[in-house]
Amino acid sequence: MKKNVMKRKKLILLAVHLYMFLSTLIITIMGVTAGAGAGQDGDKMKGLGYFRAFTMDSNILAGLVSLAIAVMIAINIYKKQEKMPYTLVLLQSIAATAVGLTFVVAATFLAPKQILAGESYFVTFSGDMFFFHFLNPLLAIGAFILGDKDYLFGSKEILFGLIPPMIYSVVYACCVVYAKVWEDFYGFTFGGKTYTIVPVSLVIYMISYLIGLLLIKLKNFGKTIKSFRK
Repeated sequence: MKKNVMKRKKLILLAVHLYMFLSTLIITIMGVTAGAGAGQDGDKMKGLGYFRAFTMDSNILAGLVSLAIAVMIAINIYKKQEKMPYTLVLLQSIAATAVGLTFVVAATFLAPKQILAGESYFVTFSGDMFFFHFLNPLLAIGAFILGDKDYLFGSKEILFGLIPPMIYSVVYACCVVYAKVWEDFYGFTFGGKTYTIVPVSLVIYMISYLIGLLLIKLKNFGKTIKSFRK
C-alpha cells in the first residue's frame, strides 16, 4: 500500500516536472520569436532581448532543473530506488527560490504598477505571463516542498538561493545604469534615480532570503513528519 502511494507520488511529480520543462520550452520559443507579453515591450523583448528579464531567466532555470529531476525520477522508478542526488535537490531549491521571487515581485510590484498606469492588476498575469508569473512558480515551489525528503537543508542552502538575484542585479545595474544599453523596464530606478538600484537590490536579496527560508522550513517540516512516522 505504502509503495503504491510512493509510486503514485513519483508519477505525479514526474508529470509536474515534465509539464514545467515543456511549457517553459514552448513559451520561450514563442517569446524569442514573437516577443514577451503581459506589459513587456514586445519588440524589444524579441530574440536575445527575451533573456533580459529575470522572469524569463528564473523560469528557464526552473524548467531545466525540472528536466533533470524528471529524468532522475524516471530512473528511480525504473530501478525501484528512492534517493535524489543532493546537488539536484539543491538546484531545485535555488530554482524554486528564484521563481518564488519572480512571483512575489510580480504580485507586489509589477502588478500594482499596472494599476498606476491605468491597467488591470491582472495584466501582469495574463497571456504567457500567467505561466511565468503565476502557475509555474507555484508548481516549482510545491514540487520542491513535496519532493525529496532525504536532506535536511539549512542556512547554507538558503544562501545558495541568493546567487541568481545577485548575478542578475549586477548585470541589470551595469546594463541600465552604467552601459545604458537597457531601459529600466522593471522601474527599479523610479524614473531615472539611479542611486535607488543599490537599496532596491538589497531589498530583493532580503526577499529572496525570506522566500528560501520559508521554502526550506516547509520542506524540513515534511522531513520531520516523515522521520516521526518511521
